[in-house]
Amino acid sequence: MTSRKPEELEVTISMVAMIATAIHSALSDWQSGEKRTSEFNADMLEDIYIGHVTSLKKIHDMSLTKYHVMIHKIFSLCRSETMSGNDVFSKVQKTLDFDGMSDVSDVELDDGVV
Repeated sequence: MTSRKPEELEVTISMVAMIATAIHSALSDWQSGEKRTSEFNADMLEDIYIGHVTSLKKIHDMSLTKYHVMIHKIFSLCRSETMSGNDVFSKVQKTLDFDGMSDVSDVELDDGVV
């Protein structure tokens, strides 16, 4: 745990990286515009997983406090087994600054896709 507040638990880097890798794999299944189910293969996805781990470690190294806030929020949003879908949405709304988000994607990916 990297937290300075022991009561604020965190998910691990490996947990977040694995989930992000699973999302990457699922999105890749739709790359052609139609679903083409592929095997979730560790050998094929290793570079993606390592990339997520590296990115999370860089965030950690840039600001331990901001990293903790992000990772603790992920933990908090995921941990309640009694929350309904509406409760989860309400909690997400309180956590994210929707008004502060851009309406236009300004993120450029490595392959040039925006």
